Amino acid sequence: MLSSALTARTGTFAHNCNILKTIAHPERMAILMLLLDNGYSIAELSELTGQNAATLSRHLNKMRLLGIVGHTRFMRIVQYRLISDHVRQVLHTLQNMHHNTSQKN
Repeated sequence: MLSSALTARTGTFAHNCNILKTIAHPERMAILMLLLDNGYSIAELSELTGQNAATLSRHLNKMRLLGIVGHTRFMRIVQYRLISDHVRQVLHTLQNMHHNTSQKN
């Protein structure tokens, strides 16, 4: 009985694992931490992270396909923002963990 219940949720588990793997990448994590508070264009993210536009574009597209980030177009400028409340909660938890660890040291 437990086995069939788990089997029914395998798709959800796989999706959640994909999201966790995606946000666990250091370059994507840096992007997401910036997007916690603001929306940014690729040019702005490039300046803030030091990553080139092509790399940022690949990272953002991967996160967009998983529903982590979204974008809005203003004329020729595309601004990205964090849209997943679940990922936002995970990032806030990670920030709090880092803050609590650095206070103990």
